[in-house]
Amino acid sequence: MIYAGIDWSDRFHSFCVLDADGARLDRFEIPHGQEGFESAQARLGRHAQRVEDIMIAIETKDSLIVDFFSELGYVLHFLNPKQTDRSRDRHRMAHSKSDDFDAYVLADALRTDAHLFAVLTRRKSYDEAYHLRMKYLHGKPV
Repeated sequence: MIYAGIDWSDRFHSFCVLDADGARLDRFEIPHGQEGFESAQARLGRHAQRVEDIMIAIETKDSLIVDFFSELGYVLHFLNPKQTDRSRDRHRMAHSKSDDFDAYVLADALRTDAHLFAVLTRRKSYDEAYHLRMKYLHGKPV
């Protein structure tokens, strides 16, 4: 099994990919949007041939990146930011914020404690979610 943590934001996302033993396989950052999501999918595909072999941890339930990966069949787990904060303490006591480190913490928490985190279920297609968000942002159908 491969574990990926995504520290998300509205503009970019930091990824950390771990193997079953916790060794870091990859880390990268992508821009928020279709091209970035596809780039991340390709990077994840380097480490596992099937989406069933990758589990993803993220701190949001409502983002285009969640919709994108859910639609492709990836299993995403929601971690409450407070859970991530407690998991961060397992690795270091300093409370400095680092997107790269938080992506690692998310992946490692999922690797060691997946049973504690809610599995996100697919709510709508990526295309539908994209159009709804654009309508909201621009006030008109896209």
